Order: sequence, then structure tokens, then C-alpha cells
Amino acid sequence: MNDVPATPEAPLPDLAQEPPARGRLLPWLYLLLGVLLDWLSLPPGPFPAAILVADVPFLLLLWHDGGKRWKRWALLYGALHFGIGCRWAAEVTPVFPLAIAGFLAPVYVLLGAAIRLCVRARLPYVVSVGLCVVLEEWVRTWWMGGMPWPARSLSFAPDAWMLSGTFGSFTLLPAASVLGAYALSFFAGMTSAWASGLPMLWRRRDMRADLVRQLAVTALVPLLFGALLLYWAGDRRNEYEQRTHAIQPGVRAFEATEHIVMVQG
Repeated sequence: MNDVPATPEAPLPDLAQEPPARGRLLPWLYLLLGVLLDWLSLPPGPFPAAILVADVPFLLLLWHDGGKRWKRWALLYGALHFGIGCRWAAEVTPVFPLAIAGFLAPVYVLLGAAIRLCVRARLPYVVSVGLCVVLEEWVRTWWMGGMPWPARSLSFAPDAWMLSGTFGSFTLLPAASVLGAYALSFFAGMTSAWASGLPMLWRRRDMRADLVRQLAVTALVPLLFGALLLYWAGDRRNEYEQRTHAIQPGVRAFEATEHIVMVQG
């Protein structure tokens, strides 16, 4: 699959013509950026909203230098991703995160293969990436012996998503009670896929007007899906608060809940 090109239908960055020195450096910069975004977004990271672009470095790696050696980059990216995401496991034993990273890293090679297959089949890129990241989380569940692990959706749980003030509280988390936690992972995958096309605005200046139109069109699906998530989240939140108020008037349970636990069955 190493000959899969960036197609006009997919907002993929065309980095195949980068100068050699810069081309050799870019994959390592993508790896560092991926580590940073994982550290920021994955619990207990300080900026969980970064999950909306956390998969961008991986997507750029898949197409770097025409897709040459994408498997080894995907394997290395997966090892770093799971090592950072499971850093909490060091509380059990310091080598535990390394063992988890080595065991799960091949999952990202499968994710890369699935995404590249979708591009080869000329499927809508943004939606395809969203579906592929959900598939990756399902495969990871099987790989881990059946333990559900919708990792991206966990980043929607921290209190940092709560914006309280004049406009009340904002969070997408309650939408998981309607469509499940994987719907949030699907949304995060789509936003990353769309954001991965932004470098083309700089790289392909001769096509900037066409690329702007293309990116505007491809943004419609994640925007509409995000609006639905926001609507369902608000509806579920209001329903829960009404029930809580009927039991204990004056208590706004949604803001009063200090810790949120997500369970995917």
C-alpha cells in the first residue's frame, strides 16, 4: 500500500516533495507533536480539548514522503501513544507502561492500513477516519482480552471541558448516554481528519482557493455531528437536573458532580 497518493477527494497533506533534509526531520517532529498532544489530552492531561486534533500527527505520518515506510512510523507512533496514554500504569510497576506500549503498538499499524485502504477506495476521508478510529478502539478491546477501552472519549470527561458562566455549562459528555462513548471517539477522529488537511493551505499555495472550498465542504459533517452531540448532551443534562431538582430542590446536580465516571458496556 505504499503507493497510495493524496487524492483531491481527501484533505491529505502532500509532503512528498519536501526538501530531503526537512523530509527526514518531519517524521520525528510529527512523533514529538503526537507525544505532546497525547500528554495534553489523555487523562490526566491538563488540556483534554486537544483530543480534537490529537490524531493529526499520525495522519500526517501516513502520507509523509509518499507513504514510504509508513508501517514502521505507525508502529513507533503507536508505541509512544500507548506509553504516554498508560503512564499512570507506572504506579503499578515502572516497566508496565513499556510493556503495554510494546504489546499494543501493532494496533496502530492496523489503523494506518485501514485508513489507507479507505483512501484507495476513494471513500469520504473525514468520515472514514472517524470510523477507523472507532474500529481501532474496538480492535484494542479485543487485543486486550475484552476490556472496553474507548480511549478518545475519556478525554471528554474531565472538568476542564466545563465552561460555566453567563451561558451556563457546556460539555458533550452526556451525549454518550444517547449514542455511546464511541460516538465521542468518532467525533474526535473526524475533527483530526479535517485538521490534517490544513497544512495543505501552506504547502499548496497554487491551489489555496480550491483547498479552502474543499475544507469548508468537508467541515460540514463534523460540524453537524458536533451540533447533534451538543443538542443531545444538553437535553440529557436538563433531564437529569430536572429529576434531581424534583428529589432535592435547589441542587444543580450537573455542576455539583465533582468526578465523572464513564462506563461503556
